[in-house]
Amino acid sequence: MAENWLEVLADVVGWGYFLAWTVSFLPQIYENWRRKSVVGFSFDMLTYFMLSYVTYLIYNVAVFFDKGIQSEIMKKSHQSSPVKLNDVVFALFAFFCTAYQCFQCIIYDRGSQTIHYSTWLLCSLCVAAGGILAILAAFKVVSFVLALMYCGYVKMCVSFFTVSNN
Repeated sequence: MAENWLEVLADVVGWGYFLAWTVSFLPQIYENWRRKSVVGFSFDMLTYFMLSYVTYLIYNVAVFFDKGIQSEIMKKSHQSSPVKLNDVVFALFAFFCTAYQCFQCIIYDRGSQTIHYSTWLLCSLCVAAGGILAILAAFKVVSFVLALMYCGYVKMCVSFFTVSNN
């Protein structure tokens, strides 16, 4: 009985988290649209966010929909599935909002802003490492779960470093 109550509480808190973070994307999208300009909007931060939401989406979709991956993760962590429906829906929404902001950076006035070389380099290295892990997982050299965990770690690191630098 207590576990069921905790599961309901986790769902309520999870959907509350979904709503709070979902709403947080909209003012910037609106402001960019209203001004028809992205001057002052951090292209570097947007690039890191795009990387983090792509990896977050890959992790959440794979873990949520693949029962084999779920059971492997649950064996190692001794808990129920770490991904709930609200996680998948948020990952999709965050990805699409961030992609739309990228589109806004292409079509609206951006002044002389560009993405810094170090941001390109770091994001490229992260993508390359993820690609290598995916190839190794495809050839069964490493576990597919390891490649997914890498995606989760990329999201976590981007979140940690972008928050700590503000």
